[in-house]
Amino acid sequence: MNETTNNVAAWWVKIKNSTLTIQDIKLDPKVSSLDSVTEAYSNGVYTTFRTYQHDHVLLLESHFNRLEESAKLVNGNILVPRNSLRVALRRILNDFCPDKDIRVRIALNLEDQSYIISAEPLKLLPASAYKKGVSVITYPLERKNPHAKTTDFITTADHIRNTLPPKIQEVIMVDENGCLLEGLSSNFWGVINGVVHTEREKALGGITRSVILELCKKESIPILLDSVNIRELSSLQEAFITSTSRAVLPVTRIDHHLIGEGKPGKITQLLSKRYQEYVNHSIEKI
Repeated sequence: MNETTNNVAAWWVKIKNSTLTIQDIKLDPKVSSLDSVTEAYSNGVYTTFRTYQHDHVLLLESHFNRLEESAKLVNGNILVPRNSLRVALRRILNDFCPDKDIRVRIALNLEDQSYIISAEPLKLLPASAYKKGVSVITYPLERKNPHAKTTDFITTADHIRNTLPPKIQEVIMVDENGCLLEGLSSNFWGVINGVVHTEREKALGGITRSVILELCKKESIPILLDSVNIRELSSLQEAFITSTSRAVLPVTRIDHHLIGEGKPGKITQLLSKRYQEYVNHSIEKI
């Protein structure tokens, strides 16, 4: 099994003329996360997802689309070899933690168009985090290219995470005008007067985010594709963040502001339930 003492593994993948090459990468014992692997490849784009029932995933084609779209924004058109990457992922799943769900990252090196696939056992938040909600803080920061998921942002995000106070789940980036844009690895949502707000122009369009937007439409929940301003925190009735691994995670405190009644709100709970139902019906075998 390709695995370090810290349960993180990585593979170098090259597809040329329909020939698939997969090689184990021997990681330094100090490497302890997917971020540690990806930071070594500064000129690239990436996408991260989790598995369900070990060999099932949600919206894998959307993750391949993200790689292509990010690459296009940074360094021209690159066609992602989807079938070959699926084959590589199946082989890796058979090799790494074969009976567990895992967190997977595919990083595309824009210089030679090779791929680094890394994996680690999936660690989920306790049920209490979803029942009680979590705390986040704000931080003045914007992505250089908000619509491209580039590897150079990982170093910045890691530096910030390493300075977080205890019990802080996420950092919400805020622009110079006080607009809450997104988390370091999540999308941010706020509810004011029954309307769900989320940033569009200056935030990465998350794959989970796209599902939530569709669920809001189905449930006739009003949506405003605009950010919450930091001056409006006291007016927030609900807040939550979304990502592939966190799903719909209620936020009950932002900085020193208690959100709503200090517990997950009705809209957040409804979307969380509907999202889980969507996952149950939509996951596919790789």
